[in-house]
This record gives sequence, C-alpha cells and structure tokens, in this order.
Amino acid sequence: MQNKLFNFCPNCGKQNHTFQVNKFHCLECDYVYFHNTAGAVAVFIEVGEEVLFTKRNLNPQKGFYDLPGGFTDYYESSEQTVIREIQEELKLDVSNEKIEYLGSNPNEYEYKNVVYHTLDLFYKIKLTKKPKLELQQSEISTVVWKKLNELDLTTIAFESQRKFIEKLVLNLC
Repeated sequence: MQNKLFNFCPNCGKQNHTFQVNKFHCLECDYVYFHNTAGAVAVFIEVGEEVLFTKRNLNPQKGFYDLPGGFTDYYESSEQTVIREIQEELKLDVSNEKIEYLGSNPNEYEYKNVVYHTLDLFYKIKLTKKPKLELQQSEISTVVWKKLNELDLTTIAFESQRKFIEKLVLNLC
C-alpha cells in the first residue's frame, strides 16, 4: 500500500519516486528507505477462564476492546515489552510471572495517515486472582474480564487479535 504522506525524497527533495509496501525509492538520487515491520505485543492476562480486555481511549479504534500491550522499543525483547507495557497501562508488575508465548499474526496499524505493518506477538500470563489495577487513562477508559468463547469479536479493535482469539476458541493454538 502506497503511503500518501511520503511525497518528497528526504535526501534530494524531488518527487520522482516509488513507494511499494515497505520500500521508498527515489528515482532521481537512488535514495532508498525501508519502512519495515514493527514488533508489537498483546497479552492475555487470565484469571480462571476470564481474560482482561482494555477499552481503547485513543484512535485508532477508540472505544473498541484491546488486549494490553504495545510496540517494542529499540533494544528491547518482546518479553521486556510485555513487562513494560503491562506496568505502563495497568500499573501491574508481572516481572515475576511466567510469560508464555502463544504465537503471532501480521497486522496493519494506521496512525496519523501512516500505515504501519506490525508483527503482533501474543503472550499469556496466568494470575490466581484479579489484581487491583490503576489504568493509564490517556490510553484506557476501562477494563472488562471476559470468557473468550462469550466474546463478541466485532468489539475487538484489531483484526490480528480477532483472528488469534478465533484460533484460541477453536483450540488451534
């Protein structure tokens, strides 16, 4: 998908270029910029048969349900991202919990007219009881606990999560 915000070459300023999925190529000066896939995590926090979902307070998909998580920072492992994002979004320390990798799905995340292709890595953390949470209000308006097989998938913000939840419900993961 061509990104319409990239109108000029950042090297020579000309408009004679191509943009294909992840590669910007200036035909004037031969400058190449790769807009590579970004890593992101989504975490199933389970207590019994219920999973914690956050309600998004920001676009994209404001008002839809989401799993806690976010983008991986430079020089950070995906497991470190899980710990950091859960701490930032929920003020919940999961550094001593078992973080179990479940699988991955590709996704598209449009933010301010730029489409970011992501690789969403899914993790699970099992807790023995529902924790007290302090929400990052700028990003999350509320949380709900739901059984996956009772979840309305049309309320989930991102296609990669909907597809992954479908697999979990069908016991394919």
